[in-house]
Amino acid sequence: MTDLSRVKNISVIPYGVTMKDSKRNSKENLIITVGRQVERKGTEYLIKAMKYIDSAYKLAIIGNGPLIGNLRDLTVKENLSDRVSFEGWVSDDKLEEFYERAKIFVLPAIYDSRGETEGLGMVLVEAMMHKAVCVASGIGGIPDIIKDKNTGFISKEKNYEDISEKINYIIRNKETSDSIVKNALEFCSKEFSLTSVEKKYEHLIKQVSFNNGKA
Repeated sequence: MTDLSRVKNISVIPYGVTMKDSKRNSKENLIITVGRQVERKGTEYLIKAMKYIDSAYKLAIIGNGPLIGNLRDLTVKENLSDRVSFEGWVSDDKLEEFYERAKIFVLPAIYDSRGETEGLGMVLVEAMMHKAVCVASGIGGIPDIIKDKNTGFISKEKNYEDISEKINYIIRNKETSDSIVKNALEFCSKEFSLTSVEKKYEHLIKQVSFNNGKA
């Protein structure tokens, strides 16, 4: 496999997304995580963190996958069945509803047994556009989106205590959380809005045309 970090003249342009008009003051005491439940998602660490998170908050796990059974068993073992729900696969409309309701989005990604982890993590962009404060591991492509204490919070990999500390800080510091939401929206608009991505493509096309003209 080619190591793209060693290849010159590569431009990375993300998917464009539609900006939302979410209302943060209508948010519930809800934490969500979204995705296929496989090892690299690290969801077990979020479940373990829930024992140390403000008891007024609940967690919704959205998505299916081979580890769902194990995660359900862990939830029972940790006596968290009344605070953790497994929503399975949901429609786009239902997913939109969860994003609208959630105050906090968590992606506790890890490197799995094959050394794989999350890429760019567009679920983080979706959550940020819906005015949820994001907490995510500082690995893979995640730091390209989450700038610690600016557009979200970076948590330590495989560390449920650190995850819980970050989430409790968000819960207890509304002014800081509101500032992060504002920064995250500005970042998403600049980097991921349809208008922004369109301009990046236009610039790339002009650049390629110019370089070809010099050849």
